Amino acid sequence: MTSMQKLNLVPDLAPQAPYRPCDACLAYNNMNINPLNSLSRSTCVGNIKLLSFSMQSHSARKAFSLPKSITLWGCFCLLLSCNSGKPAEQQFSDTGKKTFEDTAGAKTAGKIDHANEGDSVVFKEVTHLDLKEYLITVKEEVGENNTILIAYNRAVKKADTAQISGGDYEGAELNILDVSDSLQIKPLFLEIITPTGSDWYDHSFVGYDSGKLKELFQLSNWPYPTRLNLYRKDNGTIAGSVLQRDDLVAAFEQYPVVVSLKDYKVTFPDVPALHIGWESTVLTGFKARRVGHEQLPDSIYAVKKGARVMVDTLYTNLGKVRLVIHDSIILEVPKDRLDGKITVNAAG
Repeated sequence: MTSMQKLNLVPDLAPQAPYRPCDACLAYNNMNINPLNSLSRSTCVGNIKLLSFSMQSHSARKAFSLPKSITLWGCFCLLLSCNSGKPAEQQFSDTGKKTFEDTAGAKTAGKIDHANEGDSVVFKEVTHLDLKEYLITVKEEVGENNTILIAYNRAVKKADTAQISGGDYEGAELNILDVSDSLQIKPLFLEIITPTGSDWYDHSFVGYDSGKLKELFQLSNWPYPTRLNLYRKDNGTIAGSVLQRDDLVAAFEQYPVVVSLKDYKVTFPDVPALHIGWESTVLTGFKARRVGHEQLPDSIYAVKKGARVMVDTLYTNLGKVRLVIHDSIILEVPKDRLDGKITVNAAG
């Protein structure tokens, strides 16, 4: 087999994908070395293999008639300068952020705290909301408790992301409500309703704070995935009410709630007199004060086991409870005296 026949084997050693040589390869190949220029190469590495192969054969070197200085110079340039075969880098930064395509086609960054370089991180869309000025998309990382919200601004063609509270179980159905107008908060204010696995729903509120999109506060409510009863009280406050269990019979009551727009702190104001309206059965008899009137002074009333009583009002500050028995007899009793003595709401 001749040296030129041996050289014809070299292109098979290299990949055959389309390729543009680097500057060092072009400089070397332009030196009137016809055998190199006549062969099809796919990478700069193919040139190195070809040159190495030719140097291993004395007859090949004679066929090329290469001066030794040119051969050594060419090897040096190829080894140090070729970079066209370098693979693309992973799209990870030092902060642990990985880029991905959102629904609108804009590249945005979702913080992946646990991700290492080379990890395969996959997000799937949970739901989206198409608004006039924004396209809102919620995505969750497959196999991880990591949920992000992407707000794509159509006007400026820019997407912002916020890490939000996701569902308590995989496949939980989320609802997105735009409450920007009703609560008078611009440019964007969203209510994200997430089931918790029982009859409770978490309501996460997402908007811009100092130019950054983030989850601002969260409230829980029962039992339907509907908009919370909130309104804009003044320039710096949102007010309303949420359903919460009382600490007497665990029935669901409307408790007032206030949210400061300065720091998004949530507070629940005290309720001096909370109407309950829960009918209970007496498990253990007790004594209470019967509330009298002008013709009938106050007296002590013995409530017997098995009696039906209406738990009417809880006086939180006074620590006492108003009961109604037989539809007309009004009783008052210290709250702690009823512990374990009447039935409570065990549902929900």
